[in-house]
Amino acid sequence: MIPIESRVHARWLTGKGPGALSVLKVSGKTAWSLLRAGFRSVTNASLPEIPACGSAWLGAFPDSRGRGDQVLLLWRESGGVGYAEIQSHHGVLADKVLANRMVTLGIPLGDSEFLRNGETDFASSRTLFEREKLFTLAHCPNRIWLERVFCWSEHDWPKAISSIRSLIVSGDWNKAKELVIGGLSLAPLTTRMVRPFEILIAGPPNAGKSSLLNRLVGFDRAIVSPIAGTTRDLVTGQISLGGWLVNLTDSAGLRVAEDPLEAQGIQKAMGQRERVDLVIWVSDVTSQTNSGESLDFPWKDGIGRSNPPLLVQNKVDMVPEVLNVVSGESHQASILLSAKSGLGVDRLLEAIGQKLGLCEFPKGLPIPFTSCLIGCLDALLDLIKREMSSEALQLINGWGVPSLLKENE
Repeated sequence: MIPIESRVHARWLTGKGPGALSVLKVSGKTAWSLLRAGFRSVTNASLPEIPACGSAWLGAFPDSRGRGDQVLLLWRESGGVGYAEIQSHHGVLADKVLANRMVTLGIPLGDSEFLRNGETDFASSRTLFEREKLFTLAHCPNRIWLERVFCWSEHDWPKAISSIRSLIVSGDWNKAKELVIGGLSLAPLTTRMVRPFEILIAGPPNAGKSSLLNRLVGFDRAIVSPIAGTTRDLVTGQISLGGWLVNLTDSAGLRVAEDPLEAQGIQKAMGQRERVDLVIWVSDVTSQTNSGESLDFPWKDGIGRSNPPLLVQNKVDMVPEVLNVVSGESHQASILLSAKSGLGVDRLLEAIGQKLGLCEFPKGLPIPFTSCLIGCLDALLDLIKREMSSEALQLINGWGVPSLLKENE
C-alpha cells in the first residue's frame, strides 16, 4: 500500500487565469475516506476502500440537494506518496463551489502550489509528461480541446509508448519509426489549440461581407449599411469550428476610393491578405459587375495559386432561380448563400474546414501537444533511426508516461 501524508488538506494545482480545467490535489491520511464518502460516481457504484494507483472515476461531489458539477477523481502517486486529484471545469464560481464542498467534507483548502510569478513548480513532484499534461489541460480553450488532450495523455500516449517500447525491444525499428513520425506529423495542428486560424472576408463594396461576419459569429459585430464604404477598418470576430478557433476579419470593400479614410481601410485589407490562412471572396449574386471573376482589381492575382480564395456568392435570397439551386445539391465553383437568412452557411463552414485542413485526430498515436513533447519525440526518432535501443528505452522511461488508467465501476 502506498503511504500518504498525515495532515489532510487540498491545494490547487492550476492557477486563476483563463483555462478549461481546474485541478485540485487532496492529500492526507484520511483524505480518501472523506472523498469516498462524498463522491457519487455516474454509475452509482461505491468506490473501493483502498484505491489502486492510476485509477479514475467520473462523477460528482453533490451537496445536500444533490447538485454538483461533474468531475474526474483520480488516485495518484508522487515520490512514493499517494494522493487524490480532482479535475473539474474551470471557472471562478465552479472553483469556489468545489472548494466549499471540500470544506464541508472536512478537507481544508491549503495554499496553492503556484508560485508568486504565476508559474507552477511541478519539477519536484511531477514527471515531465505529467507537467506538460497539466499545463496544457489548464490552458485548453474549450471543452473539445480539453477532451482531446485528456484522451491523448491518458490513453493514446500510454498505448503508443507501450507499443514503441515493445517494437524497440523486438528490433522492429521501421514500425517504431512509423509510430513516432505519425505523431510528429500532427504537431502543426496541435499548435492551433492556442493559435487560431486567420480568415479574411474580402470583396467589392455592398457584397454583404459585414452581414456574413455577423451571421458567422452569431451577433451584430460589424455595422451593416447599403452605403458603399461603410466598413473602413478591419473588424474581427472569433468562432469555433469543431473546437478549432478561427478569427474572422471583415475588411473594407475593395475599389478605387477617393475618400482617404476608406482608401486607408482598403490598404489595410490588402496588407492583411499576406498574414491570413484563408481569404473568403464575397460577391453579390444579383450584380454581374460584383463577380469575383469579372472584377478588374489587382487583388485576385495577389492571392497566389498556392492559397486560392474561397469564392462566395451572397444574397441568393433575392434571386428566386438561384435560390432553387442552393436548396438542392450544389456543384458550383463558388458557394451560394444568403448571409441574411443563413441559407447555405452550413456549406460555407464545411468548405472552410476542408480548406484549412481541419480533421479528426487518429487514435493510438503519441500526438505531441506541447513544444517540449515535440522535442522528446524528435530525440526519440533520432535514436530509433540509429537503432540505439538502450538509449531509446532510457529516454522513454525518463518521460514518465503513465500506464493506461483503469476505470473502476
